[in-house]
Amino acid sequence: MFLWEKLRLLLPWNRRERERSLDDELQSHLELARDDALADGAAREDAGFAARRDLGSPLRVREETRRVWGWASWDRLKQDFTYSMRTLRKARTFTTVSVLSLALGIGSATAIFSLVNTVLLKPLSYPEPGQLVSIREVVPGLASMYPSLPANYQHFRFWREHVRSFDSIAAIEGGGIMDLTGADPVRLDIAMVSTNLFHLLGVRPQIGRAFLPEEGTKGHAHVTVITNALWQSRFGSNPAIVGHTISVNDTPYTVVGVLPPGFRFPKGGDLGPLTELGKNTQLFLPLTDTYTNDWDGDYDYLVFGRLKPNLTVQQAAAELDMLETQIGRQYRLGAGLRVTCTRLEDVIAMPMRTPLYVLLAAVLLLLAIVCLNLANLVLARSTVRAREFSIRTALGAGRSRLIQQLVIEMLLLGIGGGALGLALATLGIHTFVTHTSLAIPRLDEVQLDGRVLVFSIVVSFACGFLSGVVSALRIAKADAHDALRAGTHTIAGSRVALRTREALIGAEVAMSVILLFGAGLMTSSLIRLLNIDKGFTTEQAVAVEIVLPYPRYKADADYARFWDRGIEQLSSIPGVESAAFASKLPLTGESMVDGIVLEGSEQPVLDPASRDHIEINVRYVSPEYFQTLGIPLLRGRFIDAHDRPGVVAVVSERLAAKVWPHRNPLGQSFSTGAGVGKAKVIGVVKDVHATALDQEPTMIAYVPYWHRGLSYADLVVRTARDPTALIPEIHRRIRALDPSLPVPTTLTIDKLVSESLSRRYFQLRLAAAFAGAALTLALIGIYGLVAYNTAQRRTEIAIRLAIGATRTDVLRAVLVRGLRPIFIGLLIGLPCAALVAQLIRKTLYGVKATDPLTMIAVAALLVVTALCACLLPGRAAVRTDPASALRYE
Repeated sequence: MFLWEKLRLLLPWNRRERERSLDDELQSHLELARDDALADGAAREDAGFAARRDLGSPLRVREETRRVWGWASWDRLKQDFTYSMRTLRKARTFTTVSVLSLALGIGSATAIFSLVNTVLLKPLSYPEPGQLVSIREVVPGLASMYPSLPANYQHFRFWREHVRSFDSIAAIEGGGIMDLTGADPVRLDIAMVSTNLFHLLGVRPQIGRAFLPEEGTKGHAHVTVITNALWQSRFGSNPAIVGHTISVNDTPYTVVGVLPPGFRFPKGGDLGPLTELGKNTQLFLPLTDTYTNDWDGDYDYLVFGRLKPNLTVQQAAAELDMLETQIGRQYRLGAGLRVTCTRLEDVIAMPMRTPLYVLLAAVLLLLAIVCLNLANLVLARSTVRAREFSIRTALGAGRSRLIQQLVIEMLLLGIGGGALGLALATLGIHTFVTHTSLAIPRLDEVQLDGRVLVFSIVVSFACGFLSGVVSALRIAKADAHDALRAGTHTIAGSRVALRTREALIGAEVAMSVILLFGAGLMTSSLIRLLNIDKGFTTEQAVAVEIVLPYPRYKADADYARFWDRGIEQLSSIPGVESAAFASKLPLTGESMVDGIVLEGSEQPVLDPASRDHIEINVRYVSPEYFQTLGIPLLRGRFIDAHDRPGVVAVVSERLAAKVWPHRNPLGQSFSTGAGVGKAKVIGVVKDVHATALDQEPTMIAYVPYWHRGLSYADLVVRTARDPTALIPEIHRRIRALDPSLPVPTTLTIDKLVSESLSRRYFQLRLAAAFAGAALTLALIGIYGLVAYNTAQRRTEIAIRLAIGATRTDVLRAVLVRGLRPIFIGLLIGLPCAALVAQLIRKTLYGVKATDPLTMIAVAALLVVTALCACLLPGRAAVRTDPASALRYE
């Protein structure tokens, strides 16, 4: 109750009333005392003086009364706040530099934390997301190459019928592309989903309905559910879209529902290895039971489950393992078939967990450097203000009052830097989300929510407090009498103060070394990747992605006719050297993966080291493919038109060495899946990387494209000049072949390589930005330390010059003093950098986390730049005129 009364008195109207009452009471006391003095016979003037003397100082009485009321602390705080605002307003340069540096650090930390918050901390945007589980299979014989695989559809059907740990399970076949045909055809990412998927996810369409169970059967599947984005962009948010028929690949589908605006569907490889969903899935079709495959192979389906209440992931996995054992025994798949169950939110977050935490650690390290640099600046400024603090102490201000004022100043700077940093973070996040091509899960959900706002506020106050704590401790230890006796000298000249500033610079350098070393390792990795032998040439080549719609193209002959005409048309464009067909381009992932069986054997070839099946990729190509992409021939010959009657293959160098070691692969026959059957090896070509440059080259068998009708492919064109100039003509020729096709996706091969390294470029740019900012801050601190130290020692330098010291001696002394914290920071920072670099060792390529050359380069860069920073104040010191410097001493 007493606390509430004190708080109530702080209200402005209550306080004004009490102040007026206090003034009236003091005036009444004075009048009564004066009347008493008059009654005793004193003169009127003497009576008034006696009354005021008895009362004492009215100001002191008011302060004592306010202290009893509980207002004194509030008044002192308000006074210090007002004084701090006035002080910071006068020191515009200091305030501007401080706020901008804090805004840089706080803004960067806020932006990165918003990514961490969305990807790693925030629950998925589905009801009870913790119950959603991703189910994958572990297949014996493939586990060494593929630790887990998406599910086989037949296995999924078996689970659906027998499993009891889940309320329901659903499957997705994603990564498809179809054309929304009509007057203005457009290409869409689509997903084939089991009819219960939206119910499992807890998603209700905003208009219409989800799929019905019977729509997962043959003859009832010509219905579709579309996203809100497609509804708005293509159909103008027309509510009559439900029941409307649209044409997808020239096939009519009835729209039965539109998903809500907040619906989020996974993208790309969000759901783990060997899964490839569309970048922006906008159309969903029912996955029918006609999509049946063998019980072995074709592990292509993404399976989700929603756990029943009070059941754990481990219990569900144990039940599914029992079902897998039944499948293996019943369908003769062998022993060892099992599943992995992982919470869906963990599957999505897992690939980005370590990179994002490393990124957050890097930006917090930069923020620490900002705080250290600001602390150094505040310490230097406080030494200039030492005389001010000493006078205030002499007039009665306690040290706690001085420390409180300095802390308030720094908190105000922290608030200002935080507010500006929040604005910079908002702008940076919007720009990054809008323009980035990186495949970061849930990137479109990134925003500044309450958790990010609290983080930014806490960081702002922490930065302000930590930046001022060193200077506050120095003030607490300073002797006011020494500062007043020193006259023009201040406590800044003390050895302890200089050592404190040197220690702060050394800590800055050590932290900068960590960031510079990380950026150096990433730079070395990227340079090695760019210089790696890709197995193909990238210059002056462009690829056009085409998908032919069913049922307009039904038979293999229809596909072959289009591809033949397409190659012919593109080859005839002036400036085109060659054109070719490719079912899958390098660096775009694996496809048509299967085992390989040699002639005379019934079992797949085993890897001699792991004893697992050797898995190869099949690529269907035209004869011109190798010439167009510049893939060198090592042995034998390329495919040509005369090979049409039989099935021939050109194999990659690694495949030949693995399957036919110490033998000539030419003339050997093998069998594999993906529609190849039995093929004869006619040539060996150089290895290329199918997935990424930092992974081993893929074992590939190239087969002539005319042996299998494919509805999708890339037509690759090599030109004699800039390929981008020919893209409009390429599009015109393709549309001339089939005007109903949408504008195809076109990409230069250089751009393809660049996009495959986009994540590394992004990491390098961030690391370089952090390292550059840290280096700049450290150099500013070094320059400030040396310049201030030189100014403090101006008289000493003048005396040395006057008694015979050379200017070289003076410059050497200045440089030694300035470089001392640099070497201390290097001695501490380099071992720490080597330890911290272990966190990113898995992302490095061709370079160790303790690479000595990178360490030497970082140390040399710091020493050289620090030397440059020291030379400016050093040159000013050697130009000191002894007579002028000593004239006033």
